[in-house]
Amino acid sequence: MKKLLVLSSLVTTMALIACAVTDYNAPISTHGVNIISRMTPRLQDEKTMDGPGVRPEDVFTVKIEFVLFEDEVQAYPGLVTAFLEAISDWVDVLPIEVMIAVEEDGLLHSVLGARRRIISVHFEDIQARPGLEDTLMIGFWLLDQSLLVMDTDYLVDKPELAKHVALHEIGHVFGLPHITEQGTLFSSAGDITLPLDFMPKSFLMYPAATPESTASVISQLEISMAREYVLHEMTKPGGPTGDDYFCEH
Repeated sequence: MKKLLVLSSLVTTMALIACAVTDYNAPISTHGVNIISRMTPRLQDEKTMDGPGVRPEDVFTVKIEFVLFEDEVQAYPGLVTAFLEAISDWVDVLPIEVMIAVEEDGLLHSVLGARRRIISVHFEDIQARPGLEDTLMIGFWLLDQSLLVMDTDYLVDKPELAKHVALHEIGHVFGLPHITEQGTLFSSAGDITLPLDFMPKSFLMYPAATPESTASVISQLEISMAREYVLHEMTKPGGPTGDDYFCEH
């Protein structure tokens, strides 16, 4: 337990001094719990930190941590690259500060518990999970477990699709529902539905990966909704709501 507390403290300290990583093909250090990168968003206007008229609300960020696991990082470097690129894209458009840690044994996440600001990320064969053998799922997000999973079997040699899936599932982390067509049986309760003129399949949060629905650009609608969730839901004290919130792709 003492060792874990030291590592937890080390994560906090290193996060303050680590530099942003832009070369996502660089080797990843995986010695217990450590920092891969710290990325902070740019100001949304022309102001600078030392410029006149800068207010706290112009520059504050919400701290979020993603925990990856050593054996999976070593086994699937291409998927890790796609995931980091997707995180970077979200950081560019939301008031968030992201810390990414690599764990050897999962102790940090298990002790801290399933909290909305600490996200466990796994790269695995989804169809190997009991009950999912016959699904076509290539990614999912479980709110009650703070768990994001990307499929290795289908995505391992498809970097562009892997990034799309990562962007989509991270969108769920930031509270986004699926975006589907109006007037169809395909949509579910709680989905955002749009007329066909707005091309719902072109949105990141469309719930199926097809040649016409693998967007890699975050729309203004998705940015606005995610920003509201980050500011007003992820900052609430305590853990998840307890809802069994399962989002697949």
